[in-house]
Amino acid sequence: DKCVKGIMMINQTLKVSENPKVSAIITAHNCQDLIARTIISVQNQDFFELEIIVINDYSNDNTLSIVEEIAKKDPRIKIIDNKKNMGIFYSRHIGVISSKGEYIFQIDGDDMILDSDVFSTVTSIADQGDFDIITFRSIFQYKSSNILNAPIYKNYFSDYSSNLTLYRSEEHTSELQSHH
Repeated sequence: DKCVKGIMMINQTLKVSENPKVSAIITAHNCQDLIARTIISVQNQDFFELEIIVINDYSNDNTLSIVEEIAKKDPRIKIIDNKKNMGIFYSRHIGVISSKGEYIFQIDGDDMILDSDVFSTVTSIADQGDFDIITFRSIFQYKSSNILNAPIYKNYFSDYSSNLTLYRSEEHTSELQSHH
């Protein structure tokens, strides 16, 4: 195992899946100080049916070169380099249409995933129902890349079960309503 900027990177056999279950789409614009941390937090998931798509939205710092260095060691990473700044909506859209995964996780280039079981937990829940969207708890930090010293704002309740919001597809919802 390696420790990069305080984040553990677990040694694992990395291989590209022809049909990944999860596509992690990372949008990045001028986030050279945080992009490695973001990618490592995705790589550290305990979920291996994964592709990682990083969209560099015309960064004018070292974001792209950092992503390229990390991608040399991880064949699951696909880089899309916008030739002009297109914004987050367009960049995410490009990521979605380029993805092969059954499920899509969207992550900003300055965010990180704290728990290593997020993908496995959420896909397990999604597999049990007919959900279009699953959202879950998050922690917001501002003005610091050091999570231990940053002010942290939580948008979730203390009861863990209320941290997931599940949206059923319209088809499934109308089915349920017709049975009641």
